[in-house]
Amino acid sequence: VEEGISHTSSGTPYYGGIIGRHAGTKGSVTLENCTNNGVVEILADFKLSGGAHCYIGGILGGGGEMYFKNCDNNGAITQHGNVNTNKPTWKPKSGTTKGAFTHTTALYLGGIIGRADSSTIQECDNNGPISIDTDCIYGYIGGIVGAASCTTFKNNTNGANGDITVAGSFNLNVGICGMGASVGCATTDCSNAGDITVS
Repeated sequence: VEEGISHTSSGTPYYGGIIGRHAGTKGSVTLENCTNNGVVEILADFKLSGGAHCYIGGILGGGGEMYFKNCDNNGAITQHGNVNTNKPTWKPKSGTTKGAFTHTTALYLGGIIGRADSSTIQECDNNGPISIDTDCIYGYIGGIVGAASCTTFKNNTNGANGDITVAGSFNLNVGICGMGASVGCATTDCSNAGDITVS
């Protein structure tokens, strides 16, 4: 828990109800039958630079090559510190009219995981409300995961108590998985019963 601390760094902050960060090889970690009942409350200000991101999750802040099963978050997640991120930039694909928006810094926040890459998330539930009141240029907010790539979602639920409330100056994607353009992801039998309010 960070309370009232002004944080200015080119480093990358990770916050999770159980684990802040995991970085390992494929299949190197399994989290099963884990529950967080505590509050994850971040009141610090972050000025991100040098490719750093801010990761916040009810279970895990961020990581890759993981298998999650039957992990639940019941605690409230609150982000009220300002997160200074960079605006996305358009990078054209050489020799074509196609391209993609990229950004060097962003906020990733999820009821279970802030960001997941090359992972499997199965039978996990978020029952904790998510409240964000911050000035942030770019962010991904999800009832289950803030953002993901090459990840399989199966039988996950953002419950009726998993309301998402966002206030402040924000450009963001919000949903059960905040990154709508997730690359290589498969989703089966996932549901949202929480309200989403953006003001």
